Amino acid sequence: MSPPTSSNETVHSTPPSVRRGLSLTPTSRSLWTLRRSKTESRTQRLRSFAKDLMNCPRARAAANQRPSRRASSMLGKVQPAPPKFYDAIRALAKESREVSDLVDKFDWFLPFLDEIRSRRLSVNIGNKSSLPLEQWNEANARQAARALTMSLAMQIQPQTAVDEWILQSVAVKELVETEEHFRLLMESLTEELMKRVPWGMRLRAMIGAGVAMADLASDLLIVFTFHHEGSTTYRNTATGMIATSFGLQLMMIILVHGQGGPGVLLCEVAKLFSGLKPAFDAYAVGTGAERPAYAVFDPFTEMVGARMMELFSEAIPMAVLQIVFIIQARTVDPVVATSLLISALTAGYTAASVTYDFDTDPKRRLHEPDFYGFIPDSNFKRIVALNLLVLQSTLMLLLRATATALILKLGGIYLLAFIAIDMSLFFLFKVAHCDFLYWIPVESLLQNIGISVLMRSIFKVI
Repeated sequence: MSPPTSSNETVHSTPPSVRRGLSLTPTSRSLWTLRRSKTESRTQRLRSFAKDLMNCPRARAAANQRPSRRASSMLGKVQPAPPKFYDAIRALAKESREVSDLVDKFDWFLPFLDEIRSRRLSVNIGNKSSLPLEQWNEANARQAARALTMSLAMQIQPQTAVDEWILQSVAVKELVETEEHFRLLMESLTEELMKRVPWGMRLRAMIGAGVAMADLASDLLIVFTFHHEGSTTYRNTATGMIATSFGLQLMMIILVHGQGGPGVLLCEVAKLFSGLKPAFDAYAVGTGAERPAYAVFDPFTEMVGARMMELFSEAIPMAVLQIVFIIQARTVDPVVATSLLISALTAGYTAASVTYDFDTDPKRRLHEPDFYGFIPDSNFKRIVALNLLVLQSTLMLLLRATATALILKLGGIYLLAFIAIDMSLFFLFKVAHCDFLYWIPVESLLQNIGISVLMRSIFKVI
């Protein structure tokens, strides 16, 4: 099922007619400037309301007066909040005309905001989401609010979480179609929630950073194990893989932060060689850090790129090396087996996360519905799908690593021939479909070709 068209209000610095190469009359320019000013004001008001709803001392004080209630996901079993708490939310809503109109129009809208702020979870797998908007009551609104909070557990961007949530309810779809400010309000509230809830983007970023750091630690332990057992060839090969991983990540740091000056570069390099860069990247993503003016990528893209390079040059090759060692030794060393499992889980989790994020991206589903969309829209089914993707990716890596190790045992020439034929066919396919050049902005065609070969190879291996 394709997600609804996004209604994000993107404000451009130049009018549409100027971007098309046309000239503006003074009257049309004034009208465009006024429209842009109104759009910015509306967006700012809704974002301010979302932030105040989460932070306002009046709301927190009133919330403390609420009687304790069981966070039940069943409809009709939620006790209403006291009037003082609703008065606090109503006072905040008056500061935004768009929110105030919704509060006046719908009796259940204050409980709806109350439930969003409470941040309770609910896996929406019932059939109540088929109710039309005119039949909604407070219990239905609270259930929908908990479903929105649950969407945060599976997404990393506010717009994507809202898109997933809209697909689950007929009434919510009607709200988006009939109330022009409702979607932007939900995106503003979701953006604030993502900065506060411990699950969702923060949890996934921290898990990714944790497994990456554990993988690096296990690989270093493997190097010492090979050295202790006198396996010089395995030790040097493992050391070369780790060095290649650090080299590729260093190249990415220079590309992303090269315009930030020596101080910024030195700080990023220190994070890399201390082994703590995954943790710093996860913190930047989890706290919603903005992209610096000098940076080429935003923090999330940088984090994903670093993990991809680590998989390409360290986790996957190290898994092959460890399986070759096990085959040759004809025994399973506990340290080698543990490191192999960590490498496989690291690769499986990272690959599954990238697949999940690409497939659930509303823009990709809208423009390429034949390719994206195999993951269901239900929150519960998406949780199951992500876990199955991790399991499948982990087992697939172990299977392919074992096959590669067996080919390598036959002779290095066979493995090189297999890789050369496989990559050649892949690049020919990309060139034939005019999809070879990568999207990273660079100055020259030669640089673009080099980066394209590197990035296509990385994603092909992964």
